[in-house]
Amino acid sequence: MYENQVGELRKGQQVRQTCGNKLCVSPKHLEVSLPREGRTPLSEAGQYKGSRQREDYLERCANGHDWTIETLHIDPKGRRICRQCQSESYRRKKGYDASHTWRRRKSWEETPECVNGHSYEEYGWYFNGEARVCRKCFAQKERARWLRTLYGMTPEDVEGMLIRQGFSCAICGTIFDPDVSERTYCVDHSHSTGQVRALLCRICNLGLGHFKEDVERLRSAAAYLEYYEGLQAPLNE
Repeated sequence: MYENQVGELRKGQQVRQTCGNKLCVSPKHLEVSLPREGRTPLSEAGQYKGSRQREDYLERCANGHDWTIETLHIDPKGRRICRQCQSESYRRKKGYDASHTWRRRKSWEETPECVNGHSYEEYGWYFNGEARVCRKCFAQKERARWLRTLYGMTPEDVEGMLIRQGFSCAICGTIFDPDVSERTYCVDHSHSTGQVRALLCRICNLGLGHFKEDVERLRSAAAYLEYYEGLQAPLNE
């Protein structure tokens, strides 16, 4: 009707109604418009006819983004959702840069390491219901929480103490070795005041604990050892 009464349309132009009546074809109520920005032109994508979907439905979303493995998401109801459209909508809502490009999350096979560079094959991992958790990262996080809760310290504070002590026990001078259970360092503190004293090897730390940190008992134990070491003959002789 518009072409018969007004003139021919150029490629890309569309005709829309201004009165809102879908059955109206009066040339006075028709005007030329351009396709909405971001949408695929009808000349390329086809048109809706009744309940029939657009011809390009299986090729691109409503905003013209091609369906790829990075952009296509099918929800539990079987509906197609464009990840790129969702990302752009979220960033516009938050006031972020709209030019951000969405990147597909890598699968487990494509991520042999955690975000801190620890190999899952070497340190292991477990699934917490949402994602993989690196066991080494989890152990470091728990140790930091343990130091903060019990002693009010940070891993940097412990590292400073190790450097001042020359990475050795403050009592016996044993060099710390994290791979040997008896030579791992322990934070020694006073059970009465809670004050942190120094870093000890596991044996020295357990020894102080078994002696109840009693100075007189420790002196008696030292005198006991010195006395029997000074004897030339065993007791049974």
